[in-house]
Amino acid sequence: MSKILVDEGLFDTLLTKELDWDSYDDLPPSDDEYYEDKETFLSLIHDILYNLCQFAVDWLSSIEGLLFLGAISSITTSFFRNIDKSLTDVLYTYVDEIDGIVDKAFRNGFKDALKKLNIRAEPSAMNLMESNTLKYVKQTNFDSIVNLTNDLKQGIRKVLYDGIANGDDVETIKNNLLELPLEKLPTSKFTPAQRAEMIAKTEYMRAYHRGAIYTYKQVGITHVRILNHGTNICDYCIGLAHSGVFTIEEALYLLPAHPRCKCTYEPVIDDSFDPSLLDLANYSYYT
Repeated sequence: MSKILVDEGLFDTLLTKELDWDSYDDLPPSDDEYYEDKETFLSLIHDILYNLCQFAVDWLSSIEGLLFLGAISSITTSFFRNIDKSLTDVLYTYVDEIDGIVDKAFRNGFKDALKKLNIRAEPSAMNLMESNTLKYVKQTNFDSIVNLTNDLKQGIRKVLYDGIANGDDVETIKNNLLELPLEKLPTSKFTPAQRAEMIAKTEYMRAYHRGAIYTYKQVGITHVRILNHGTNICDYCIGLAHSGVFTIEEALYLLPAHPRCKCTYEPVIDDSFDPSLLDLANYSYYT
């Protein structure tokens, strides 16, 4: 089954819901357990945004920047290419931290899936779950952040060019740069800071769900259900929950169904499932 796309009108409605971490206190797993991870992820993306802007601010005070101020008439594409490369370099200093958060979310999904199956795995068992699945989740996650920072870089370029072309003083341009994460860019309905929150919430849960669904597949679960949680559930997710069971392959791309989706997978366990028959190294089981 290919990925199900949410109706565009519904998607806009979901995106414009109030952005507030406290509204997720009914999310499974409990926020008490993973709230800090999600906050760390959000803080990390915010750091990326503000450090990109701070780099441009610092650059304006450099010799290169001061020379640029007096050469607005001779700006070339090579200049923007150079600053874009520098901003990209800033982003890539965060790769390991981003991968660490995604890895942790994936492992949390792995552990919680085994709990639902009444299976306990030693830490080394996670090595069995390392696969292209985790690599895919990390790449998808990073791509979301790259897209966000690419838009921000375009905003930085515009602030630099417009500010200097309009004759604004350096301090005004610097202040405009530092405000960028809090302002809507021409390419988006939302501020970069708002989009960062959506990415942190949605991509953390995407990694979590992939860890869970991959674990179910590895131990022989063939079908899952979609469970709704909390209040203010959208019609689309209610429809998923009432659609019966899905094969693992069908369910793979279902969750999260939209930004800040609260739904989770529930394994369908039939009489033929017997954890004691699994032959996986480094596993031990509850009895």
